[in-house]
Amino acid sequence: HDGAVSRGWRAIRAGYRKFRAVDEHLPGVIIYPIALVFLYVAATSSWADRLLTPRFDPSKFPVGAADFVAKAPPGGHMYAFDGFGGYLIYRLYPRVKVFADGRSDLYRQGTVLDDMGKLSTLKPSWAEVLDRHNVKWMVLRRHEPLALIAEMSGKWTDSYIDQTARVMIRKDALPGK
Repeated sequence: HDGAVSRGWRAIRAGYRKFRAVDEHLPGVIIYPIALVFLYVAATSSWADRLLTPRFDPSKFPVGAADFVAKAPPGGHMYAFDGFGGYLIYRLYPRVKVFADGRSDLYRQGTVLDDMGKLSTLKPSWAEVLDRHNVKWMVLRRHEPLALIAEMSGKWTDSYIDQTARVMIRKDALPGK
């Protein structure tokens, strides 16, 4: 048994010396084939899904709400909390378009930023803003003030809710209304 271990270590040491000899004459040449083999294995195995698929924290992003909407998007225009906008674009575009997202510099012209401010600070005109933009459904943070006041208004209902987000639909936009 000790002889086999000793022979194994000698073989490893001899291989390492050959590697070092090649590396001295052609610095870094060994790393390229190793990297190519790694990339090939990673891309053609189940590692690719684990390494390359983006993962979003469902406690920070509306993952469940996006799954819900992807299955059967409500009709009409949507308003979403701007912190969710980029994620919703990633998940649902082009079938669903967001009201706005975190790139506020794109919305400097026009009234989008002013309207978002009225909605996020619950100005008395919040319902008029939603009406003017013909918003039929919203993706909001679960405990966002707009979600709570919309629910209390009696004109909105939850069609999906989890720990992070809720999808609210205007009652007059529900099927059969």
